[in-house]
Amino acid sequence: MFFQKYKGFIMVVLSAVIHVVITLYFENLEYIWRVAIKLFAIVLFIIGWYFVFESNRYYKKTEE
Repeated sequence: MFFQKYKGFIMVVLSAVIHVVITLYFENLEYIWRVAIKLFAIVLFIIGWYFVFESNRYYKKTEE
């Protein structure tokens, strides 16, 4: 239930952490690997953002 409720937010935070870690700590990594991992983080961010906006708000009250 927790993962289903917050899976988009978790993916967005994970992608941001991956991007920051690659940018700050892996400067000596080959350029192509850095680009590939950053592209993966961007794609993960977009998918997570989509999940956040398209998620079913079943846990919130809605007016009918």
